[in-house]
Amino acid sequence: EERKREEEERLRKEKENFRIGLRPDKCVRMGDSLGKVVHIMAREKKGRVFIVNSHMVPVGVITIVDVCRLALAECEKEISRLAEKERIAAEEEKKKKEEEEKKE
Repeated sequence: EERKREEEERLRKEKENFRIGLRPDKCVRMGDSLGKVVHIMAREKKGRVFIVNSHMVPVGVITIVDVCRLALAECEKEISRLAEKERIAAEEEKKKKEEEEKKE
């Protein structure tokens, strides 16, 4: 009886997933790469990809806006890192010049 009910519930979820277009090749799981998300969006020409659990039940969605925000955040981190590196190099150059002037 319990198994029959579980099987009916699984079939119901599969039908619902099919109705809204959830297929394993169109979804991602937690931990999948951003590259996979972008690949699916491009291939399917969609602005969103569902995140599903092991039973193909939607637990979230990633939109193209989310992808853009993540990309922008990574760019900002890299710009900050490079600016800090430049600042340190300039300080070292200044110290080096000051030491050379003291020697003269």
